[in-house]
Amino acid sequence: RGLSRQVSVTGQNAGKDEEESWLIFERSVLIPGKSETVRVEIGFRLEAEDKAKKSPERIVKVKDSPLVVYFPTEKETNLGFLIQGPYKTTPSRDNIPKDDVWNETLIKETAELIVDTLFEVKSLGLLSVSFLETLPIRVEDFPDDSMFYPIFESVRNILIEEELLPADDGSFVSADNAKLARGGELRKLLNYDQL
Repeated sequence: RGLSRQVSVTGQNAGKDEEESWLIFERSVLIPGKSETVRVEIGFRLEAEDKAKKSPERIVKVKDSPLVVYFPTEKETNLGFLIQGPYKTTPSRDNIPKDDVWNETLIKETAELIVDTLFEVKSLGLLSVSFLETLPIRVEDFPDDSMFYPIFESVRNILIEEELLPADDGSFVSADNAKLARGGELRKLLNYDQL
């Protein structure tokens, strides 16, 4: 599967066994001044559309998305997926120094990974509206001075330039060539040639 691997996590909630499926993407990062590499990772939650019928899985938005440094930190990312890497944290692990050069490097590498991930998700047949809802596309959640702004910027730019938005006919278009109808009736009223 190229960049990705699927993992299952089993746990208990209120005494009942629960299993979650995740699609993980990773990118190697060279440690400055060394020949060693570390990884940044992105994790998307997979869920069946209809569990009773065991329908195919789709990528869904996670409710909480703390930055993960091997264990969840208290730093909220406002993303609909998890990002993980060997970030430098404060001693209490409640925050991540934003202006730290290493942390900035890991964010930039994650921003590049998300671009590769979009193409991989498309090739896996999982590029849907549900997947788009996981992406950082709300400007108000990612001001210019946000630590995670580079991830938002990468996603915005690639969606504008490349054919990664699902169209009504099952094809994909770039944001530059997309028109968003407020309802299904408008799509029925105007055909492709009229648009």
